[in-house]
Amino acid sequence: MKRRFPAAVILLAVIVLLIDPPVVWAAEANAHFGSISYTHSTGEVFNLGVYMDSAEAFTEYSIILSYDPARVEYVSGAISGGEGTVVLGGVFEGGTDFVKTMLQFRALVAGDTSFVIAEATAVDAEGNAFDIVSQGAAPLSIRDNTPVYLDGINIGGQPLEGFDPETFTYELQVPYETEALEVEALGYEAEISETALEVGENTIDIRLTSPGGTQTIYDLHVTREEKIAETEETASEGLTGEAEGLTGGVEGAGAESQTGEGQTTDAAQAEGEAQTGEILAAETEYEALGMRSLLTGMLKQRDVYITVIFIVLAAVGIAVFQTYREYSEESAGNKEEIGRGETFGWKDPIIAVEDVCMDFKVAMQSVSGVKEWMIKKLGGKISYRTLHALSHISFFVYPGEVIGIIGTNGSGKSTLLKIISGALTPTSGFVKVDRSKIQLLTLGTGFDMELTARENVYLNGSVIGYSREFIDEHYNDIVEFAELEGFMEEKVKNFSSGMVSRLGFAIATAGDAAEILILDEVLSVGDEFFRKKSLARIKEMIHGGSTVLMVSHGMGTIMENCNRAVWIEKGKLMMMGDVKRVCEAYQRMKG
Repeated sequence: MKRRFPAAVILLAVIVLLIDPPVVWAAEANAHFGSISYTHSTGEVFNLGVYMDSAEAFTEYSIILSYDPARVEYVSGAISGGEGTVVLGGVFEGGTDFVKTMLQFRALVAGDTSFVIAEATAVDAEGNAFDIVSQGAAPLSIRDNTPVYLDGINIGGQPLEGFDPETFTYELQVPYETEALEVEALGYEAEISETALEVGENTIDIRLTSPGGTQTIYDLHVTREEKIAETEETASEGLTGEAEGLTGGVEGAGAESQTGEGQTTDAAQAEGEAQTGEILAAETEYEALGMRSLLTGMLKQRDVYITVIFIVLAAVGIAVFQTYREYSEESAGNKEEIGRGETFGWKDPIIAVEDVCMDFKVAMQSVSGVKEWMIKKLGGKISYRTLHALSHISFFVYPGEVIGIIGTNGSGKSTLLKIISGALTPTSGFVKVDRSKIQLLTLGTGFDMELTARENVYLNGSVIGYSREFIDEHYNDIVEFAELEGFMEEKVKNFSSGMVSRLGFAIATAGDAAEILILDEVLSVGDEFFRKKSLARIKEMIHGGSTVLMVSHGMGTIMENCNRAVWIEKGKLMMMGDVKRVCEAYQRMKG
């Protein structure tokens, strides 16, 4: 019996293993979204990142994602997508422990919904399945960005002449006596700015905010006339008239003394002497007034000199202070932005334009030089109006996106690009971006027409930011691409506009594409053949992984290369979202 005990133990162990096999440890894989929640606006095409990661390598994975098709529409990024479901996955030779898929959806209807990871699997090289730890759901809040409009505007109880709901700027002129305007917005609750008027230029804003946060602003540019003051010359004329009246009275008194009944010569003479005394007093007062006028004129002339000196000193002081402040702000801003740039990921915008406004003061009178400006300025003949180049512009750009910026001439597109690149500082609002990663391509910046083409390559390159060593290295490539062999020692003033454009394009695109690429009308260059060549180079830069902002009047170029578009009209953000829908709306507006 003792000899059979070990065999019995072994038999018992085998039976136990068959009934309840040992637990084999399985690796975990995490399927999750890039953010715990999302907020977007109706019509906007947005990115949704879906991740699968694990401490161990997996060779195959799949994720089934569900969404509400009544509120969002699938655009791209998955293996397949249907009504309410998208499937993503892949096979990795050798395995991987991390994979990210960027999906694109379009927000359709305002409200709250969510994305849900309905199913996820991962398998290693031996075919072992991973335990999936899933985030589950990511809430999505969709805001309505449909613009709102007024039905009308009343000024002092009367309808504003020429009002159009989609016209946002109006010019008004009121007399000096109008110290404030009575402004009434019709058809929608609005916020009206201060309506008290100063003499000269004033702006009254009527601001509407939709339930989704979209703002519509009507600007009333009101000019209050100056008061017409009574001059000393007018007063002098009055005194002169009074003296002449007294003289006439004396003559009349003399006639009465000769012909009037009941009056004696002595009485007439006494009355005449009295009136003569009044005449002398009036003449004395008139002379005193003349002396006061002369003295006032001298004082005014002295005041003009003092005013000129004060203006010059004040201008110098303001310029010094402004330069110091801009330097300080730029230094602080660069530190903050570079620090933020290091943390940019797919779930954070690489460019955040937030409530940016840009105003310019434009002289209403033309002058031919500084001398004429000083003369008109001292004479009070220079006045200014405020040009609202950009008004409350906000949007976000995510890494890897190609954004087209469209609008008619003078809409503020180039101004916006200069603000993003740091060439201009906005009047209000701000832009969050790491400007060390930006390359702004714009043609002809820094060209001197009196220099040769060769000299302009180095001059223009230094303006863009190239070093001399870089230009030396790429000089032959620039000349070859611009097709200007044999012309580089010729002065640029003798070039055709096409040759100048080709040279500018070749210089601007000589370097490697930056992480953020800003293209300001660089594709409307040269003849048809050169445009094709330049477009091919730009496409190489775009598809090299850069985030791109592109301004172009060619809708075909925008629709072919961009995934989203921003439409700016008269300084206002009209529409943003899917490039095809925005471009079609813009073309309908142009009619």
